[in-house]
Amino acid sequence: MDSGRIPKHFLKFFSAHQRGDRKEKGSVFLLFLVSYLVMLFISMLSNMVYYARMEDKMLENVKRTSFAMLNQLKIDIDNRLEVVNDISNKIVFDKKVEMMLKGSYSLYSYRDIMDDMKAQPKYDFIYDYYIYDMGNDEIIGSTICLESEPFYRMIYSYQGMDYHAWKNTLSGYHFKTCLPGRQLNTYAGTQKKEVITFLQSIPVAAGGNVLGQAVILMDQSKIEEAMDKINWATEGFVYLLDKNKEVITAKKDAPELTADMKSGMASSADIISCHEGENEAVILYDVSEDTGWTYAIYMLKSVYLADINRDKLFTFLLMLACCLAGIVLSYTFAYHSYQPIREIRDMVAKKIDTEKSRPCRNEFDYIKSSIVNVLNDRNQLTSRIAEHLPTMRSDYLMKLLKGYGKPSDIDKETLKFMKVNMVSDDFIVIVAKIDVSSSFLEGDHEKEWALARFVVQNVGMEILSNRGVLYFVEIESDRMAIILNLLPDKEGDISRNDIKNEVMEFRSALSELCELNVVFGISDTHSRMIELRECYDEAGKALDYALLIGVQDSMLFNDLAVKHDYYYYPIEMEVQLTNKLRAGDDAGSREILNTLFEINFRSRETSLDAGRYFILDVYATILKVKNTMHSQNDKTYLYMDLAADPAVKNKSIDTIRKEILRMADDICSSVRKQYTGPGEKLIRNVEKYINANYCENGLGLSSIADYFGVTSPYLSGLFKKQRGKNITDFIAECRVKKAKELLVSTDITIAEISDQLGYANEMGITRVFKKLEGITPGVYREQNRF
Repeated sequence: MDSGRIPKHFLKFFSAHQRGDRKEKGSVFLLFLVSYLVMLFISMLSNMVYYARMEDKMLENVKRTSFAMLNQLKIDIDNRLEVVNDISNKIVFDKKVEMMLKGSYSLYSYRDIMDDMKAQPKYDFIYDYYIYDMGNDEIIGSTICLESEPFYRMIYSYQGMDYHAWKNTLSGYHFKTCLPGRQLNTYAGTQKKEVITFLQSIPVAAGGNVLGQAVILMDQSKIEEAMDKINWATEGFVYLLDKNKEVITAKKDAPELTADMKSGMASSADIISCHEGENEAVILYDVSEDTGWTYAIYMLKSVYLADINRDKLFTFLLMLACCLAGIVLSYTFAYHSYQPIREIRDMVAKKIDTEKSRPCRNEFDYIKSSIVNVLNDRNQLTSRIAEHLPTMRSDYLMKLLKGYGKPSDIDKETLKFMKVNMVSDDFIVIVAKIDVSSSFLEGDHEKEWALARFVVQNVGMEILSNRGVLYFVEIESDRMAIILNLLPDKEGDISRNDIKNEVMEFRSALSELCELNVVFGISDTHSRMIELRECYDEAGKALDYALLIGVQDSMLFNDLAVKHDYYYYPIEMEVQLTNKLRAGDDAGSREILNTLFEINFRSRETSLDAGRYFILDVYATILKVKNTMHSQNDKTYLYMDLAADPAVKNKSIDTIRKEILRMADDICSSVRKQYTGPGEKLIRNVEKYINANYCENGLGLSSIADYFGVTSPYLSGLFKKQRGKNITDFIAECRVKKAKELLVSTDITIAEISDQLGYANEMGITRVFKKLEGITPGVYREQNRF
């Protein structure tokens, strides 16, 4: 740009800028800086208001969470107390019990009541229960009937309570009374158990003569399990108080609740404040409508508000840091926003005669003036663009066909600029391939190819223009793409055969009139210009398929046996499969894997390449889970090329599916072996005990059950469930295994072996050996001795 093209009024402007540069360059800069700072402080102010509202909501959420945990504990304990009440009612209102306590039954009636007590359901939180017969001063349990004093001395006694205090407690009237948790010494002090004692007088009616008591011992550790979870979650102390506000149980190191604290607890859920020395604390409590018990959480206020205080401090520091950073960024942005204006001013100032310029208010005044020059050049630029528009339009359509275009590239302004007139949303792409052997071509020169493309374009306009608007794009020397934008009034009336027939007419005209042989590939109809890429791909595939099978006219894409080039394996399904494998849920993982295979290879036809990628993806998921397990057990990692070996071999889908299901089952089995429950631990200890004592003559189900302190039916059922065999069979297998070793490695007689293994005579080992091995011990020794 030379100085002759700059308007004269610019000269004085730039002359003034050279005389007072420092003063004027700061005017726009300060405007930018103040604008950024105003936006920063408005944003900071809105955040402060928002946080003030959020703090109240956070405090309310803490309160709701704590009360929700208390309510859950209340429901849990109330349910257990309801079970205790049910057991108590069955005992108290049993006519046999009432008549026995009144002396109407003989001594042999105790057995009936004991049998009834044995038949009661078992609960893990109920340690034991019994009946106190006040008239006869006897204790009647499910397995025992004993006078009260020997019972207290030898069976159950409370730590810190002598016999007379215990008997006085049993002699009074009680209605659904729970004594505070206390240590119970069982079997002359050989075992200790923390229990909560439930008392119910018989008969229930108050004021009458008390005949006895129903005593139920609740396992305090089971109650405290639920309390410990809340202790951990809230970092406080949970208390259980009865309807008289007496503490039933609490954590051992919990502070003692004062009388003022207890009296401050009303009959409905609330929060009260209290002091522990110099520390402020809060007590959240809830009262059961069914039992009248109070469930309370004692927390220091610093703990109760710890998260909110941390968030408040963090928010303050964050806002301070953001404020400082915002001031620095505001200055930086203002400087950078001003920088282009200053550069433009300096650039123009070097090109003009500054002595003739007039002063301007600021740089924006200069920009406004410079726009005038831009508008003057608009007409000239428009004419130049019109000259190059066909080339630009061809490049633009080529970009859409190749899939390089974005939805933002297809807007009304762009289409208008490129002179692309859309008459509807429906498009068809036809790809034409000119045969190099056509008589029209006199040589393999670009001139000949250009003429051939010119002929194709003009003949196509004549034949296909009645179907819609046509755009021709040169792909290669011998290949063209024809974009057909269907007319609106033809929508729904055009079938695939109609298009194919007109293309056939198009081809016949080229062949007969111009001796030009052309093969066409025709896409399906698609909506929206963004799908031109799919149209082009379909037309290209149809053309390539037509050339492959030797078709010399045209091919519709819908005539191909098209399969899905993508597979179904969403991230949600992968997460579910991973979770099922890590949890050892073989049934759940099998269901997910079978569903994926059914969708990809039964419900829909997935292409070969897509199916391979799907299988490799599933192998990758299983490999990640397996490597996670290996890392936890310090085992060697598996690599994809080894783990996915079945997927790259020529195997059927069913075979690969079975292998994947087997791998999933192996993972689930390993997970279940790593995480065993109490029942599995008991069975393992039983197996160790049998392996160490199988030679003992008296070893059997009863002796093993007594050793581990469980009942025979329970141990037998658990062993059968966990191992699929009886304990007797397991003992026999251990003895036969040892017998086989002795038969082969020693010369002792079978009678001596039988005696060593705990059998009464030789017939015992012979019978068991033949049952398990199918032959007698003597035959086994002869077959395996040498």
